[in-house]
Amino acid sequence: MADDPAAVFAEAQAAMGRGDWHAFFACHVARDLGLVTGHGLALVAGPDPEVRADVQALAARRGVDRARLDALVAAADAVSASAAALLSTDGLERSLRHRDLVKALDAAVRAAVRSATDIAALTADLEGYRRARFGGGGFSSSLYAGETLTDVRIDGKVAVGMRRFPRGGAEAIVFARTRDGWLIRPFARPPVALRRPTTPAAGRPTAGPCPPGRRAGTA
Repeated sequence: MADDPAAVFAEAQAAMGRGDWHAFFACHVARDLGLVTGHGLALVAGPDPEVRADVQALAARRGVDRARLDALVAAADAVSASAAALLSTDGLERSLRHRDLVKALDAAVRAAVRSATDIAALTADLEGYRRARFGGGGFSSSLYAGETLTDVRIDGKVAVGMRRFPRGGAEAIVFARTRDGWLIRPFARPPVALRRPTTPAAGRPTAGPCPPGRRAGTA
């Protein structure tokens, strides 16, 4: 349990440095990991039966409700069939139907993720699997590497600091005080009262986690 934001940032840095995904994700607020977790869990709806079986096993180990996982697969299959139909036909009604199916798939993914007994551990399992199987994951393997945390300001249960990059530039990072101590909120924006202007590092992307659809650097 980290007693202050600097401590959990140091723990996350150390975990990333040794490639310990379970320790790394344990340093983050679990509910904020849903986007990355969902992308990994959605592999259960892919065309490769071996990958489906592997992801189902990982999900079962972390308590993901099987009915919700089946609902995710059904929703993904419906989106795939609808997308194929859109290629051969046109029409506003079919397009609107496809949009609704995509929304239903997003909802099914979120429901499946929420049913996990340990979201951080599930995220770590899926991250390790994606990297071993496909060569990349949902987070950059150089995240926090060589960075320095400065200017930490605490306001109740929220804190904001500045990640100083090795080659210059900086970016805000948000922390939350929870019953498990201070944790990182990877996608959160700083509260207005704690915001400061940031300076992007030259030649370095300002985003920490890799955006959906983009492969992260390999470990």
